[in-house]
Amino acid sequence: MWDGHGICFCERCLGRWEQYRATHHSELEALSPTEFEADLDDCPAHHAAWTRFKCSLVTEMFAGWRQMLRERAAARGACPSGVWLDSWLSVSTEQDGMYFNLHDPWRLPEGLNHVMPTLYDRAAAVRRRPAPLVKAAGAENVLVGLTLGEPANGRQIFPPEEGRAQVLEAAFAPTMGYVLWTYPRSDAGTLAAVAEANDALAHVEDVLLDGSPCDRLYVVEGSAEVTAYQRNGEIAALVRDCEHPAQVRLRLAGDGDWLVTEPGGAPEARRIDGERRELTLELATRNLRVLCFERR
Repeated sequence: MWDGHGICFCERCLGRWEQYRATHHSELEALSPTEFEADLDDCPAHHAAWTRFKCSLVTEMFAGWRQMLRERAAARGACPSGVWLDSWLSVSTEQDGMYFNLHDPWRLPEGLNHVMPTLYDRAAAVRRRPAPLVKAAGAENVLVGLTLGEPANGRQIFPPEEGRAQVLEAAFAPTMGYVLWTYPRSDAGTLAAVAEANDALAHVEDVLLDGSPCDRLYVVEGSAEVTAYQRNGEIAALVRDCEHPAQVRLRLAGDGDWLVTEPGGAPEARRIDGERRELTLELATRNLRVLCFERR
């Protein structure tokens, strides 16, 4: 039942299915999956419910594993809550909802501590694609899996600046962070770019972890986008235009004086005060820039 293909029609699985249908989808006719799975176009509502049923069994399986491991840890004098269960998964969708390799995203925390959707896309997708999973499972349960080295199955190799951009996007997305997948011949330039991104993030990690989304900083000119978080008198912002070089003008709403620095970037600090509420940045392609705002 767990292999993702829905081909197990033993008596036990059929019995569990009928219980699930009667409880959660009583509006559906009592059909066997041996009938409606033969042609998915004939009974789309039954197929969707069958998919949800399989997802519920995967959740049940993981919850049972974690409980068993925690019981054994407690029996040996270890802290049960210290036993975590994480899962790699890839993102897929169905017409009537979200499913992730037969995981039910709304119930993932019942059996898993973290889920890690693995992305083979560019930075813009790293920013966009985890959002539905975060909405369903909660940001505290989601990590982003990044694949930056020599790809498998003919997937393209990303240049170093793309690796840096993906790490920054993963950190500024509303998730717990990222997991980096590398390959035997990963390019040293990519790893150096990741290290550079981590160095910049070290200056703003407290704001990202403990802050809240901030809409005071916005683009007034240019095609770039900005994501910002604020904690007390600090703002951490990521400014990007991943498609082409751009000049962007930013405005910080409100009052007060602020000192603006760029970790790993321009050495000089800038000021935003009552007279000057805007600043201008130059962006090269995939040259995402991290800015730190500190109230003076």
